[in-house]
Formats: sequence, structure tokens, C-alpha cells
Amino acid sequence: MSIKRFDKKFGDDFIKQVPNDPGIYRVYDEAGALFYVGKATSLRRRISQYRNAGRKSEHARMRKVVAAGHRWEWETTQTHEEAELLEVKLIRELRPKFNLSAAFSHRYPYLGFRSDPVSGWCWFVLTSREDKLPESYQFHGVWRSRAVAEECFSALENLLKFVGTPARRADIYSDRSGLSGRLGRFDRAFAVRGLDPAWLEEWARLLRGESPDALAALAMGLLESQAARKKSEWVEDQLKLIRSFYRDEARPFFESRRTLGIARWPIPQAMRDEITLLARQKREGRGRDLTPASV
Repeated sequence: MSIKRFDKKFGDDFIKQVPNDPGIYRVYDEAGALFYVGKATSLRRRISQYRNAGRKSEHARMRKVVAAGHRWEWETTQTHEEAELLEVKLIRELRPKFNLSAAFSHRYPYLGFRSDPVSGWCWFVLTSREDKLPESYQFHGVWRSRAVAEECFSALENLLKFVGTPARRADIYSDRSGLSGRLGRFDRAFAVRGLDPAWLEEWARLLRGESPDALAALAMGLLESQAARKKSEWVEDQLKLIRSFYRDEARPFFESRRTLGIARWPIPQAMRDEITLLARQKREGRGRDLTPASV
């Protein structure tokens, strides 16, 4: 039945017009708005899968694309690897509403911090607008999963309160912090005084994905806090969130950068997905130009 609906909507000879080459395809709605971009090793084989989509749950997305689609366009590439890169680029630039992956790289967050030896405060910030903040902040990232980054940031805020003195709002947004009026709606910040200065480099290494040793140092500090010991189970849950961030975000991104020989840090938001894709292609023995030109 789905084949009949597809042919009635797009024409009996539609699939025959689609090339067998690798490339990307765009789907537009009745109003002429682009709402989906995809890639394929063979454009004809991939679009035929939409034509043959059944009632299985894994075909639900294809059924939605066919139902909303009014016009298809495609662009061939020499290789599938080029199609993968072009797909990421178009999704990032055009942000089709059916594409979630890579469409919102401008919202990928950075985690930054800055210490002031005079006052003893250390400010931490999670932001998607690191270019709006003072250059005195050391930024790390960028992170693809905002949810995972926010969990890590919250856990860090919760735990550092046991080993330092948490700031009042006035201290967080003081003139000395440089944060007042610079943070966006979804940005977050906190400040703690009395942290061991050596910890900051340990945390920088964790955020770069090089080593999780900062967690061991933090755990030792927490053992000296009676308040933390009273909440040992909750404290361990918070440590697990930071470990998950290191395992799922920081370390894999470090490996991707190392695979490509990229030393730049932090990474621009627009390059995050391309770096991950290029590194995967290289590990799989695919692709030719394996370093993003803008990094």
C-alpha cells in the first residue's frame, strides 16, 4: 500500500530518475520549505527505501518524510564520505526541522573557569556564547550533548561546595567576575572560594579528555568533609555524573582530535560534528582530506 501511495504522489517513474551515485537528498513540503536532508551511498537505493517503507516502528520516520514531502532534490558526490560531510554542512547551515542531529551546533555549550588570586574566588560558567565572555576565562569544549554537560556542571557545583565556600549571587555576578550582563538565557554560572589552585589544571585535563585524575583529587577532598560523608550515597551519584561526562563526551572527543592531529582548543561549535565524522572515517580507513580546513 505504501508503494502505491508513494507512486501516486511522486509519479510511477520517479525512482527511475534518481541516480545510483552517492550523494545527499533534500525533501521539501507543499509550501516549498526544506524540512529534511539525508545522505546515501546510493541515492536510488536509499530513496527506494522510503517508497517501500512499511508499518514497522523503525520505518516511522520514513513514513513521516513521505507524508510531508512534496518535492525531492538530490546532489551527487564522488564518494559516500563526501556525502556524509555535505549532509552535516547543510543541516548545520539550513537547520531542516526534521533533522535534529547537527542542526543546533550553535547551542553546543562550553565549560569555562577563571580564578582570581586576589579575592580567592574561582568562577565556573556553562555557556554557548564563550566569545561574549572575558578572555581571562579558560574555556573547554565544545560539547555535543548539552544534557550531559549540564549534569556534569551541576554535579561539579554541588560537590565543590563541600571543599570550598560557595558564593552569593552578588559574588558570582560581581564586576570582578566579568559575567554581569554577558550570559545568555540558558547559560549558568557559580563561584567557589578556597579551592586548591592545583585542582584547576587537573580539571582542565579532565575537560580536555586527557585524564580523569581530577575526580580522585576531588574524592579525597570530599572524604575530609563531614557534611559530604553524611551524604555519601548522594555524593557518589554526583561523582558518577562527572565520570559519565568524561567517558561519553570528553574522552571520545579527545580521541577524535588525536586521530586527526588537531591541537586547537577549544573547538568552534560549527566544527564539532565534522571533526567527529572525519575521525570516524579515518578510523574506518575511509576518506581522503581528513582535517577540517578551518581547524
